[in-house]
Amino acid sequence: MAIATASSLPTVLKSVTDLGVLDIIGKAGPNAYLSSAEIASHLPTNNPNAATTLERLLRLLASYTLLSHSQRTLPDGRIKRLYELTPVSKVLSKNEDGVYRSL
Repeated sequence: MAIATASSLPTVLKSVTDLGVLDIIGKAGPNAYLSSAEIASHLPTNNPNAATTLERLLRLLASYTLLSHSQRTLPDGRIKRLYELTPVSKVLSKNEDGVYRSL
């Protein structure tokens, strides 16, 4: 199974980097947790399923500890997942000057 999914992580990482997803989370400030819907609202898309698709990408990154995540139960019983940068993903995001952060 690991061999079959070996290309998933680099592909997802490239996609979220190209879309600026990590930069969006980073701009929210230190220790800020954002939902996939909050992040998707900053992306240049009209796709109504963008948040759902993005959720899958974020969950994969969280499974590799490239993002930290938290869960909140909403009043209607649904689960809302929130994501934050980790030290590793901070290096892959740009600072306020548009430059990638250094180690």
